[in-house]
Amino acid sequence: MDCRIAKGKYEDFKCDALISFQYQDGPGLSRSLGKLVKSAYQSGQFRGVTGELFNIYPLKGAKAPRLILVGLGKKANSNPEIIRKAAGLAIRLVRKLRTVAYLPIDDSAETIGPLIDGAILGDYRFDRLKSDKEESKIKTAFFFTNGTNVSAGYVKAAQV
Repeated sequence: MDCRIAKGKYEDFKCDALISFQYQDGPGLSRSLGKLVKSAYQSGQFRGVTGELFNIYPLKGAKAPRLILVGLGKKANSNPEIIRKAAGLAIRLVRKLRTVAYLPIDDSAETIGPLIDGAILGDYRFDRLKSDKEESKIKTAFFFTNGTNVSAGYVKAAQV
């Protein structure tokens, strides 16, 4: 799986799924997708608790066909390990897709490393002893950064 930094607006990005991480404290997306996330919170179908997953599809207002919401728990309790586990959980959910894009969390420079680590570790499967090996179809995972320079965090994560 290739990990790449994505540029531009995530609404205009063509991929199989957008993955957004949300805190229990309330929706954290703006623009057109923010309305969808807000309605998921208001309906009670998504609360943002740690490890919670919620799919929205078909997705209107974006080129990606689906939006996956991943809960991070309370913002005050957030740490790199929670972000890493959430990224791994999300990548396991979309193993049959070819390209996914992770939307940014708060300060991209601080969270890009745990996001990439989690995606790589979550996609790994030990299958050397299995006769029927189930390969992940994910070729590329893109990571949006809110336009901040994340080269240090990206380089650190790429050394894993």
